[in-house]
Amino acid sequence: MKFELKEYQEEAASRVISGLRKGSAEYAEDGEHTAVSLSAPTGAGKTVIAASVIERLLFGDPEGDFAGDPDAVILWLTDDPSLNEQTRKKLLEASERLGPAHLVTLDEAFDAPTFPRGKVYFLNIQKLSKTSKLVVKREGRRTYPLWQTISNTIRDHGVHYYLVIDEAHRGTGTRTKEDQTIASRLMNGEPGVVTAAPVVLGISATPERFERAVEAGAQVRLLRRVPVPVALVRESGLIKDVLSISYRGETQVMDTTLVRQAAANLRQMDEAWNAYTESESEPPVRPVMVIQIPASVSEDRVSEILDVCVDEWEVLGQRHAIAHSLESHVAMSFGKHIVNYVAPQNIQEHPSIRVVLFKQALTTGWDCPRAEVMLSLQNAEDPTYIAQLIGRMVRSPLARRIESEETLNRVRLYLPGFNAAAVAKVKEGLERDDGGLPTDIEVNAVDALRNPKVLALCFAVVEALPSYQVPGPVHRSQVARLHKLAALLVGDGLLSDAIQVADDFLIGVLEGERGRLAADGSLAALVSDAETASVEIMNILRDGTTVIEREDLATDIADVDRLFATAKRKFRDGLADKYWGWRVMHEEDDPFDAKVLAVALSQDSATVEKVEREAADRVRQWLDTHGDAIATLSEDKKAKYAEVRAMAREPEQVNPGLPMGAISMPGDASVPQYEKHLYSDKAGNFRARLGGWEEYALKVEASRPGFVGWYRNPTGGQRALRIPYVTGGAYGKLYPDFVVLHTDEGGQIKASIVDPHGHHLADSGDKLRGLAAYADKHGDAYARIIGVIKDAAGEFRFIDLKDATVRAALRNANTKDEIEKVYTDCGSAY
Repeated sequence: MKFELKEYQEEAASRVISGLRKGSAEYAEDGEHTAVSLSAPTGAGKTVIAASVIERLLFGDPEGDFAGDPDAVILWLTDDPSLNEQTRKKLLEASERLGPAHLVTLDEAFDAPTFPRGKVYFLNIQKLSKTSKLVVKREGRRTYPLWQTISNTIRDHGVHYYLVIDEAHRGTGTRTKEDQTIASRLMNGEPGVVTAAPVVLGISATPERFERAVEAGAQVRLLRRVPVPVALVRESGLIKDVLSISYRGETQVMDTTLVRQAAANLRQMDEAWNAYTESESEPPVRPVMVIQIPASVSEDRVSEILDVCVDEWEVLGQRHAIAHSLESHVAMSFGKHIVNYVAPQNIQEHPSIRVVLFKQALTTGWDCPRAEVMLSLQNAEDPTYIAQLIGRMVRSPLARRIESEETLNRVRLYLPGFNAAAVAKVKEGLERDDGGLPTDIEVNAVDALRNPKVLALCFAVVEALPSYQVPGPVHRSQVARLHKLAALLVGDGLLSDAIQVADDFLIGVLEGERGRLAADGSLAALVSDAETASVEIMNILRDGTTVIEREDLATDIADVDRLFATAKRKFRDGLADKYWGWRVMHEEDDPFDAKVLAVALSQDSATVEKVEREAADRVRQWLDTHGDAIATLSEDKKAKYAEVRAMAREPEQVNPGLPMGAISMPGDASVPQYEKHLYSDKAGNFRARLGGWEEYALKVEASRPGFVGWYRNPTGGQRALRIPYVTGGAYGKLYPDFVVLHTDEGGQIKASIVDPHGHHLADSGDKLRGLAAYADKHGDAYARIIGVIKDAAGEFRFIDLKDATVRAALRNANTKDEIEKVYTDCGSAY
């Protein structure tokens, strides 16, 4: 892959490919039909996941233990030809192994008895309608209707055939009855028309429709679900953190006022992005505003809107700065403004465009990560397309969260025709459609800067607290991790020979293991197993008795090559090849003998584990050694080192990084405001929606002597305090609610963790044990580390996790009652 997958994308791709391969094996074994449902929210990168799946399906998995299937046939179905072209383009951009020849768009020229293998075929539903020339046999023009081609392919190569139904970009639309029939027919088959697909992959933000079709079909299918949690997408930084909605008051008329405000915000975003990208040596972002105009709007009204925009920001008056995606695909005049047409899918590629006009909706599937502002002049009675459009605008332009300036993690929506009640309906729709928008929706979000009324030392205290980079559920090769770190160190001028040093180090580890195995006598047996193949011969005598003889043959070179391919999957990221080359070049081994040796070492599990463990140790050493220099790099480069940390097999300690710039907070006056938060408005106040438990805990902490500040811990990003815990055999992340700051008797500022947390969930005990382990290791960094609950009697109680007795009592507390008993027996009234 050209793109490095996020942890959740890697896990999803691995689970999907596993489901598809199992489905193929089950069809080959007993004809069982299966389906895999990949569901992920808007902005999760479903096409990137699909690209990884297709790569592995066709070419194998260099990090896994299976070969590719060059005979695979993948039929990709959508209901929109422009989506197919967009998906095809994205697959080419994302994959380093898929080329144009692998990705075929089916058209009327296609006519074959079966699909040529090793390719992806893009098909839109309309091409299977009754009037389509693709489905009609015509003398001299078409020998094989497409239905027959599909059936023949399944008959002859069904174990290699996969149907993909892509519903990921449907937005708020619905299929026609004919569309549904065609999709169902392709999946479940129809006697006399087409054979049921053996294995089907459904891709969607809302999988319910696909899964209902699977369950309702006449063809019985085993369904495997692969959901991508919204929380993981949010945490990745691929999408904006906040959608801020601005609208009119109950009675005001604010059409022009909010148009001007939207244009001003676009200018402000441009200034903020320019300042950031220049300071970080990044390419410019050039944010875009999309303006949704009513279907019946007059040309004069559009001219007025554009006049206001240009008056507010003169850049919008430049040539090509304003474009349209209206029904007319030609240049249009609106007063003095000549506005050219741009296809929606091409907006991102035209840096001169800063405003785009459209009516009801840009076509589904358009992507423009630099679309930062949306102004809708629709009436409040028609919010239908707002959710669909906003869902395409939440992607982060740099595909990562901007840690130092949270304003850049925000998308703005202006609704001058909507009042509070109408906005509430829009918000509800955004939270419901497509499985829920994976972005916080905030009415008129505003900036909160470092609070000048809080002692500067408070920030330093929080930034010094021990936090953790918590690994995801996917096991990543530590050899690949070391190589990635080495490449970064070389590229950033921190260790010029890191790549060679890493290779020499790993080869040295393998040589050490070779010496160990040779010394204890194990190596000879492993080599013998690799270079000889045992054959058993059954001799049947005249009297019916049998005699078994065994013969050892030299392993054929082709079989050794296959064993070496397995060794390369155990000694990851090219290490097996490098070791083989080193043995040939430096030890003058025969090439065949060097390959056998590498195979032999790969068969010893202790050697494989030793290589991974030593690679992980070297990564930790280098990160520690170069930590100060890494901290001075640009934010983009530091993010890449954070990715290296995230590839660890165990949690690795880091520190929270509080931004010097702004963070977001609600601007709605109905939201309560609080004093002494580390970030605030100019008056020193911070607005936050706190739950009842949180509000009570903050009130208690603020009333304690020496209270000097507090910090509401976010659930994601590098500024969050993250604590690992183990649940279900994997690591989870705990984000305590508050860090509070008090001065002690000596006048020093000390931090405390205060976590008012519900204890009814299945992982509540695991989270408390994670917090207890953290307190055991890092308790000296805090005055207190406390959990707070409201017990069955309605009373608040707390436990201090720095207390060894409390930690011991939590070891076997899992249920709500068991946890509450710990608070009763070991805690105190709060």
